Amino acid sequence: DEAINGKLWLSDHLAVEVDGGEPHAKYLAHKYNLHYVRQVFTNPPVYHFHNMDSNDNRKKRSTNLNVINLLAQEPKHNTGQLGHAGYDLNVTWAWLRGYTGRGVHLSILDDGIQTTNADIAANYFPDISYSVIHDGQPLDDPSPRIDPSFSNSHGTYCAAIVAAVPNNSVCGVGVAYEAKVGEFYFQVCV
Repeated sequence: DEAINGKLWLSDHLAVEVDGGEPHAKYLAHKYNLHYVRQVFTNPPVYHFHNMDSNDNRKKRSTNLNVINLLAQEPKHNTGQLGHAGYDLNVTWAWLRGYTGRGVHLSILDDGIQTTNADIAANYFPDISYSVIHDGQPLDDPSPRIDPSFSNSHGTYCAAIVAAVPNNSVCGVGVAYEAKVGEFYFQVCV
């Protein structure tokens, strides 16, 4: 009850561990004016609820991150929007067990990342970044060429999926939101 009644609202969706099975989860949904969506995990028993009264609850948002409440944000939770519900990354399971990417350093091999992008700037680690242009000359800045059509922003998107920082009012949260990310920019110009 405390998890539902406390100041944990970050979105209109909640993932709550509930003992007592589905009947108790549905009881709590009714008690707190939430829509019961479905059971997400069996061990531990975690249930997905939708906040029916989001305007009032937005006032109750906490300034502290509770990544479990981000369960329903795409693409981490597959609700069947492409016809196959349940094929997930299971990232909520990892977050519940404390796996956040802390201590992990990875480099994205792609068309460059925008190192000042608000979703990834705090997790950008230049020591694992390197850029090679078509003539083999190394560059210190792995940012992609500025392209008005945004056709070369794939590396930035990939980096954000992996390591986007939470609670920055920009977008979602990366799968490994405490990982450090760099870029190995290797684009052959033809």
